[in-house]
Amino acid sequence: MRVCIAARFVGGVGVYSRTLVRALAETVPDLRLEVVTPDPVAAKPNYIGCAALHLIRHTAALPTHPGWIVQAAAFRLALRPLLGRIDLVHFPSDARHALFALGLPVPVVATMNDYFNAVLDWRPGSTRRYYHDWPARYPLYQLARLGERRALRRLSHIIGISDAVGQIVGPAYGIPPDRFTTVRYGIDFPVIPPNDGAIRSPRTVLFVGGNFQRKGLLVLLRAAPAVLARFPDTRFLIIGKSSYARECQRFAQSLGVGAACDFLGGVEYGRLLRYYASATVLAMPSLMEAFGIPYLEAMSCGLPAVATSCAGPDEYLADGENALVVPPGDADALADALVRLLGDVALRERLRRGGRETARAFTPARMAQETLAVYARVLSGASCLADVGGGVG
Repeated sequence: MRVCIAARFVGGVGVYSRTLVRALAETVPDLRLEVVTPDPVAAKPNYIGCAALHLIRHTAALPTHPGWIVQAAAFRLALRPLLGRIDLVHFPSDARHALFALGLPVPVVATMNDYFNAVLDWRPGSTRRYYHDWPARYPLYQLARLGERRALRRLSHIIGISDAVGQIVGPAYGIPPDRFTTVRYGIDFPVIPPNDGAIRSPRTVLFVGGNFQRKGLLVLLRAAPAVLARFPDTRFLIIGKSSYARECQRFAQSLGVGAACDFLGGVEYGRLLRYYASATVLAMPSLMEAFGIPYLEAMSCGLPAVATSCAGPDEYLADGENALVVPPGDADALADALVRLLGDVALRERLRRGGRETARAFTPARMAQETLAVYARVLSGASCLADVGGGVG
C-alpha cells in the first residue's frame, strides 16, 4: 500500500498528524508513506519517522481562513507529481484541505477533527453563541462551511475522531452514515512524563488551547476570582496562540485576576509536556468539543482534569472517575470543581488513577490499525463513491 499524508504538523491536529505518521510506519514497516506539508517543523528528527517528506513553501504562516483555501490549492499542486506512486491520499489535519484534490485519480480520505461549522446556520446567532467578536468571524465561517460541505460530500471516506462527528456532520451535510468511520486519537503515552500529583506552591491551573473563546478561556477567567478567594496562591497558566489573547488579558484585568494569569503563548510540544507533568490541575472548559486532546494528554500523565460535558469527550469521560465534568459556559460550576479538586487529595488521586487507566486504551498502534482498515476498505471499493468527482448532490 502506498499512501500520501497531506497534513499540517502544528497545533493539536499537528500532534495527531505526526503521531499517526509514526504509528503507521511502525505498524506496517513496508508501508510506503509520502508526506506533504507546509510545516518545516515536520523535518525535525523523530517527527514523522522514515516517511518521504515534501515541503510546500510560503503557506504555513497564513491566517486560518485564507490559509486553508491557499493550502488546499497548494496541496493539489504538490500531489500531482506523486500520483504515479501512491494509491490513496489522506488529509488528517483538516478535511477542507481536500477541496481541490477531489478530481484526483486515486481515492481521497480525510479526517474530521471538529464539527463546529456543521452546527452553524445562516443566522448570526449561531456564531455569536461561541464568539464575542462574531461580526468579524461570521462571514468567514459561512465561507468555511460552504467549502467544508463541498469537500466532505465528495470524499471517498471520512474518518471522524468521535462518534459525535459522524452523527452531527452527516445529517448537516446530507452525507450517509456509511461514509463515516470513527477512529479516535492515539496518544503517545510513553513520551508523556508522569505527574507526581504533588501540590506545589503556587498551585497551578493549566489551560491548553489555541481557540481561546471556543475552548472556554473566558469562562475560566470568570471562575478565577472564586478560586483565588479560596486558594490565593493559585496561578493560571494559559498556553495557546490566539488572535484574541489581548482581549482575554484585558478581561482578566477587569475581573481583578490579571496578576494571577500567565499568558505563555504557543509553546513547543516538549515544553508543553513539562507543564502537564508539573501542573496541579488541567482546566479546559470548552463550549464545544469533538474530542479534546488536552484532556487525554493530561490523563495520560496523571494530571487531574476539569472538563465540560460536550459531545466528543462525553464518549470517554466519566464524572468523578477520570475527570470532573461541568456544564459548558457555567463559571460557577467550574469554580466549584476547581476548588474541590485543588483541596481534595483523595479526589485528585482517584482521578489520576482513573485518567491514566482510560488513556491506556488510546494508543497510537490502535489508531494506526483502525486507520489502515479504513484505507483497505476504501481501496477495496467497499465504501467509495461511484463517481468521486461527481459528488452526491
